[in-house]
Amino acid sequence: MGMHFGFIVAECEWPELHTALQARCGTLADAAEVSPSEWFDLPTGQDVFHVASVEGRTYVLDPAMVLSADSDLVVAIPVCQGDVRQVR
Repeated sequence: MGMHFGFIVAECEWPELHTALQARCGTLADAAEVSPSEWFDLPTGQDVFHVASVEGRTYVLDPAMVLSADSDLVVAIPVCQGDVRQVR
């Protein structure tokens, strides 16, 4: 037993990935940016995703594997011109 969570890593900026995910999954509310001092007090819940964008890549931490467990969803995201990867 251990912690299970999924990642989606896409070679595009978050607004592009956010739009593509919403087109396939419905509304995903985008909350405010988290400051460095808040990193250890992040929101929790089944439907909470944590997103970071760095140098043209977007990393989505999916603690409950709500999105990342759906292989068809991951490969169907057309907006990113680079690679979309699923890590479990």
